[in-house]
Amino acid sequence: MVQHGFFFDQSRCIGCHACSIICKMWYDLPPGPLKYMRVYEWEKGSFPDIRVYHLAINCYHCENPVCAKECEKYVPGGAIYKEPKYGAVLIDVEKCDPVKYGCKRACWQACPYGSIVFASDDPSEKAHKCTMCIDRLEQGLKPIC
Repeated sequence: MVQHGFFFDQSRCIGCHACSIICKMWYDLPPGPLKYMRVYEWEKGSFPDIRVYHLAINCYHCENPVCAKECEKYVPGGAIYKEPKYGAVLIDVEKCDPVKYGCKRACWQACPYGSIVFASDDPSEKAHKCTMCIDRLEQGLKPIC
């Protein structure tokens, strides 16, 4: 299986959040907490020697995704799966039914990167995540971020 991935030159990140904004726009995500691309920011040091750090994080589309393995424990056949052409980890929203399967966001708890996201705190909310812009890859384009 082919495994595509992301390379972000973190030394060039200035924390502008443009990657997060363009991702939300591309996927037409509503205003609010739902976003596939996040930029973490933290400081080190004390005045006057302070340094600000930025880290862009999305789904890493793991070779052996623990979120998919955890999902399979609850959902027959699993709602999270590995797509073979690019190695993207995707969610079948038709299969994702947290109320029916009682998974209580087990996929989110299993992901070490916090890549599974939800539009609200409602327990019936379906899981979402980065799709590696598979639609753009199919057109020969790079992911939007």
